[in-house]
Amino acid sequence: QQKFTKLELNAAGLPRPVLIRCSQPFKLVRAGVPHTNSFSYSGALYLRAVAGELEAINLVDLNTYLRGVVPSEVYRDWPLETLKTQAVAARTYAVYHLIFAHRFSTDRIWDVDDTINFQAYTGTSFISEKTDLAIASTEGQILTFRGNVIQAFYHADSGGQTEDALSVWSLAIPFTVARPEASEVEVEKSVWERSFSITQLEQELRAGGYLEAGRSLKSVVIPIVGRSPSGRVKSMAMIDSRGQHKAFPLSLFRKVAGQLPSPLFYIERDPKASRSMTIKGVGFGHGVGMSQQGAAALAGQKSWDYKQILSYYYLNTTLCSLDTA
Repeated sequence: QQKFTKLELNAAGLPRPVLIRCSQPFKLVRAGVPHTNSFSYSGALYLRAVAGELEAINLVDLNTYLRGVVPSEVYRDWPLETLKTQAVAARTYAVYHLIFAHRFSTDRIWDVDDTINFQAYTGTSFISEKTDLAIASTEGQILTFRGNVIQAFYHADSGGQTEDALSVWSLAIPFTVARPEASEVEVEKSVWERSFSITQLEQELRAGGYLEAGRSLKSVVIPIVGRSPSGRVKSMAMIDSRGQHKAFPLSLFRKVAGQLPSPLFYIERDPKASRSMTIKGVGFGHGVGMSQQGAAALAGQKSWDYKQILSYYYLNTTLCSLDTA
């Protein structure tokens, strides 16, 4: 055993995995990323080289993990019932992946990563008394559907209406449906705007075989059938220089437009630039499951408790307790 106050590691200099146990919280500084993405952690750290990169896995128990997730996912000054709602949703999501992690990748030895691809996790950096209270007040509670733990999807802002998972991922998930936010509640919506180059999109469409040689891109539209029942964009269409309409994948459009905050948007011509178009949208996230802004509004404006909020966003689910014995 060796003791360190500072340890620098890289994939090339790590021929085999190592396990580092820390008696005190430690800071993990990642090379090549902004310093603001360096956080403090507790517990043990398992490191190994994977495909030329260093993979660091923080080994913690479920409660310690939640203490790093809840304040990273919602505002700590939100109503306590909202924080409880987030604690249950985050715990449920984590337990689901604890059980089924290897279903997604056989060579993956971790359960969840620390990004919004799963749940934002910042270790001990932002823990607070109020979020700790929310976690303790709902200790062990998870959501199940027909006896099975659910993958409790959630997002920042529904833009006014949640979405059916079938429309987003082609997955039939019966406890998540497209429905408007609760009546008589004013939910703060994220309004955003982006622009993109028609010339760049034209190049991508031609490279993808959607735009024939000798033709140019005239405009981009969202067809009526290109939206889900909640109004989210599922597919795009182009109009070429000969007036021909042709559908193309939303993924190709995102390659040019960038990572859009939400699929709730429309497109209009930019009057200031002939070869540019503007995307205007609302909401933040995929729209499936619980809206965090909606949960805050329900607790703050209608005084709903966390059980009522969870029932509203996760239909026909049951609140159960893990056996902690």
